[in-house]
Order: sequence, then structure tokens, then C-alpha cells
Amino acid sequence: SRWCARYWQEAGIKVVPSLGYASERAWPFLFSTLPKNPPVVSIEARNTDSDRGKRCFLRSLIAGVETLSPGAVMIYGGDDHRQWIEPAAPNGPNYIWLASWPSLRRKRMDANKGEAK
Repeated sequence: SRWCARYWQEAGIKVVPSLGYASERAWPFLFSTLPKNPPVVSIEARNTDSDRGKRCFLRSLIAGVETLSPGAVMIYGGDDHRQWIEPAAPNGPNYIWLASWPSLRRKRMDANKGEAK
């Protein structure tokens, strides 16, 4: 994904850097490939149902915000996980909570169940 982002940037396409989340050993590589003080970064919060997954996500989010100082953080899938992410999210950036595509589709399907056929 880093290679694709770099390729697109060199082609003049604006790219939103992705924090991703990984073990602390990967952070030096992960964060060294991203710009400091970006206007916005993104991170995905979908596979975070276990306590271990949540801790890993939050540690990576906090480290990414502290290291890069973004102006905003878009959290894809964050709509479904906002209740546990928001209290632990570091102050500073503006957080943008985005629903995941499966979540939106599930809500649309649930709403359509009540319609007459």
C-alpha cells in the first residue's frame, strides 16, 4: 500500500496516508514512511472485536497521532466502534467517524425488511 501511495503521489494524485495498526516493532517503519503534520490521515477499525485487537488499535492510533500530529483522523469503520475508541483517542486532531461499507449495507438491508413487497 505504501508503494501504491507513493506511485500515485508521484503521478499527481492526492493520497490520504493510512496509519494502519501493527505491533510496536513495526512502528518505526510504519511512521517513517508517512509525512509529519499531514492535514488528514486514515485508519481502519473493523477487525477490532477482541480486547487484544482493541488494545493494538488504540496503541497504534495514539502513537500515530503523537508521532505525526495530523490535523484530522478519518476512522473507517469507526462509527461501529466509536463508544470505545473516542474515550481513549488522544486530543488534538479532529476525528471523522466513517461507517464501513458492510455496516451501511446491513443497515440498508434491515431498513428494507420492513417494506411491503
